[in-house]
Amino acid sequence: MCTFQTLSSVYYNHWGVSCAGLQNVMFLISCYNVFFCTFIVLIELECMCLISIVPLMKWWTLRGTSLVFAALLASHTAYFVHSRTWQVFQDIASISLGMCGGAYGLLGICGGAYTEKSIMLADLEAERQREVDAVNKRWESARSEI
Repeated sequence: MCTFQTLSSVYYNHWGVSCAGLQNVMFLISCYNVFFCTFIVLIELECMCLISIVPLMKWWTLRGTSLVFAALLASHTAYFVHSRTWQVFQDIASISLGMCGGAYGLLGICGGAYTEKSIMLADLEAERQREVDAVNKRWESARSEI
């Protein structure tokens, strides 16, 4: 955390390291976190356009991991906000995201494994059906040539 002491309009922390670069990095991380949280919200709304791009987001354990990752990003950026109210809000938000992510992970390991297994089996069955259809199509085309 930076304790700001102005010395020729450059901010230094108590170790004498410039905080200006660190604030820019934290700004980029917070922008990335906003993008990542928007992605999570769209996944939670079961937006099929995103789930078709990232089919693993159907899995509860991966959703939980992404929520915990977003919580860790949010918890570090809370200390670069100058308002104590916003720091508390961001701390509560990151703790809530972490708890939701932990619950998703726990449910994914305990009960969601059956759902994940059924999704994997459905995907495997769909792939098998596509292969059978392709073989049948080749067989019919070869048979019609005779």
